[in-house]
Amino acid sequence: ETGTGGARRIDGSVGYGGARGNLRVSGAWDTREDYPLSYDYSATSVQSEGDRINSDREERQLMASGVYRFNSDTSLGFSATYSEGEYGKPPSIYDRSTDDFASRTRYERVEDYSVRGVQLVGTHEVGALTFTPRLYVSQEQELTKGYDDAEYDTQAAAGAFTEDATSTIWGGQFLAAADLGSAGLLSAMLGYEHQDWSSDGTEIVSSSGGGGGGGGGGGGGGGGGGGASVTSQSIDTEADAEILSAGIEYEVRPTDPLGLVAGLGYAQQTRDGETDGDSYYRIAATYDLDSRTTLRAQHAREIRFPTLRDLFAADRGNPDLDPERTVHYEVGVDRTFDFWSATLSASVYQIDAKDYIERDDSGLSQNIEKLRMRGFEVDYRASPVEPLTLDLGYSFLDAKNLSDEAGTEDLQNRPRHKFVVAASYRFEGGTRVDAQYQAVLDNLTLSRDGTRSRDVGDFHIVDLGVTHDIAAWNTEVYGRVNNLFDEDYADSYGFVQAGRTLEIGGRVRF
Repeated sequence: ETGTGGARRIDGSVGYGGARGNLRVSGAWDTREDYPLSYDYSATSVQSEGDRINSDREERQLMASGVYRFNSDTSLGFSATYSEGEYGKPPSIYDRSTDDFASRTRYERVEDYSVRGVQLVGTHEVGALTFTPRLYVSQEQELTKGYDDAEYDTQAAAGAFTEDATSTIWGGQFLAAADLGSAGLLSAMLGYEHQDWSSDGTEIVSSSGGGGGGGGGGGGGGGGGGGASVTSQSIDTEADAEILSAGIEYEVRPTDPLGLVAGLGYAQQTRDGETDGDSYYRIAATYDLDSRTTLRAQHAREIRFPTLRDLFAADRGNPDLDPERTVHYEVGVDRTFDFWSATLSASVYQIDAKDYIERDDSGLSQNIEKLRMRGFEVDYRASPVEPLTLDLGYSFLDAKNLSDEAGTEDLQNRPRHKFVVAASYRFEGGTRVDAQYQAVLDNLTLSRDGTRSRDVGDFHIVDLGVTHDIAAWNTEVYGRVNNLFDEDYADSYGFVQAGRTLEIGGRVRF
């Protein structure tokens, strides 16, 4: 595959399957020099017209997975992944010194990263009991640099940094399930996870231009006349955390149309010698009004612990983060129709969150004391004629910051309205045309002091694709135009997205 902005992708896979098991190996190489901005984009002091600053990327991936069946009762599966590469982080296009709504302009790159992981999952059945043990280990290494400006070649100004970080996670989970026949299904889970974080590097704390003088000893700075003074500090972090979890769940259908699920558990995280944990639960029900209509409802309480990157990374780390706790409520309906072979799914929900983890304007991970998100979603799928399928979706979100010290109830980067319309038509001869329209409306951003909000700007995106199958050659060729009408838009204030881009490619099956 090749496309606009020097985009290129090559991927492939090979698989084998037999009575005893299967194996699949795949790999991919993906690169891009940059992405173009819309012709309607107007230059700022940070971002000129043309190509997006620091929007290059390159990634190489290798994946393998398989299952081996020892007998009808016992099997062992595995998955392994490895990826490496580098990428830029495009900065905000607005100057913070003249725009109260602009986030800090950060000139950052991930100069090198690698991710590797292995997972083993076994299954063993003994009568009505099923045991599923899981073991996993993963490691991510990342070299991140923050530069002075858009040249990405100097690190002398305050805020510049170099961090070489390694995150290692290993653990296991044991799941046991008992099939009780008409009395339902009972399952229990135990889990343990160990997390390690190690980072080293340098951060520029302050810098100043030259001036008179220089001198005396001690300390890290200073210097002779006329030169710049730079004060730096070392990044040297070693930390670890442990997560323990346990839970039970019971699922039953007391009557034919009614299904019930109830689960309860406890999870805790230990770091720096301190332990914080809480219970979690889920209660859910489904009811079949008839063969075409199902009502559903769910209530749950969840706990999410901050990640190692949330806690310790140089670009966002906050070691004082608390776990995030959320309470969920949802009711919905699913319905099928003979007319156009249509399906309809609709749901209404509310999420109440305490200590919600989110990055602030400076990029630092913070807890939002209390927020509430209410909304509803509707999805409709139909096939008016056999070669045509239509998908329509709409979501509404009312998000509020209810923290005592909040300057405004508005929350940023949570669009109030989203519309999606997609269509796919397959012609005789193997050609398929796919089109999608997406609208995002009423998306807000906040001022740096958190007291005012501003609309980021509505946008409307149309994508168009054509695919043709050449059956005699087991080949597929395709072309896609993303952002067909070259909309100038940003999904977050100051972070403008790509204009019109083109991709063409092909696939061959052996």
